[in-house]
Amino acid sequence: MRATRTTALRERMREDLRLRNYALSTEAKYIWHVRQFAQYFGKSPELLGEPEIRQYLRYLHDKGRFGSSQYKQAVAALRFLYTETLDREWLRGRIPYPRSPKTIPDVPTVDEVQRLFACTRNLRNLTAFQILYGSGLRLLECVSLKVADINSKEMHIRVRHGKGDKERLALLSPALLAALRDYWRRYQPTDWLFPSKNQSSHISPGTLGKACRAAANKAGITKKITPHSLRHGFGARLLEQGTDIWKIQELLGHSHLQTTLVYTHVSNVMFRDVVSPLDQLGEE
Repeated sequence: MRATRTTALRERMREDLRLRNYALSTEAKYIWHVRQFAQYFGKSPELLGEPEIRQYLRYLHDKGRFGSSQYKQAVAALRFLYTETLDREWLRGRIPYPRSPKTIPDVPTVDEVQRLFACTRNLRNLTAFQILYGSGLRLLECVSLKVADINSKEMHIRVRHGKGDKERLALLSPALLAALRDYWRRYQPTDWLFPSKNQSSHISPGTLGKACRAAANKAGITKKITPHSLRHGFGARLLEQGTDIWKIQELLGHSHLQTTLVYTHVSNVMFRDVVSPLDQLGEE
């Protein structure tokens, strides 16, 4: 009976997530976190409340079960379950949402990107890396692309399932178009741009993550380079070229300008024309 009640609750939560247009990837993560919470106590979440939520989150935090992003996912999943599906609105402010440390992303230099590309022998992986760096897509957005999303006439890439399931247009440069044509001639994909072996879906994001780490090691890059670093490289290079910050925000699909402004911290373009007061002392 307990398992039946818990399963029914998950289905209600799944329906609530879909009615609010949450991305399918977010839905899967939230449902997984709720399942872990229920299994920890061996009870349906309907029978649990604030003391159990706090005990579980303290367990995750103290044991270091998750990284910061997964921990925040767990909190968000429980908040959604209790405030939206179970309609316990009073709990919203009582489920502590963690503060994220303000960190500056590691952005690869132009030289590091060139070395990374040179050490990526697999054409499929290389093309994916060129999309990440040349168009600023997120990793999941990149692997989820379909052949029909590449519009060579209008010179853009249609991102159909961006973060928050938002659709947008991304930059398609002549150099990237040439790389995509080389890739198509070799693999000739018909549906997914980067299909899995059985062609039924796309390759996993982990496949590109592993390939990126291998290429970075081969290139002798000591800085931590991930596929997302290439997206950061796209944003930083645009800023250095003097691209309007609002255009960068739109191209990257950021909901808030504050997220895009992080690139002002990783580039010296903001300081090029600034003269230190110390340098002016001798002029007076």
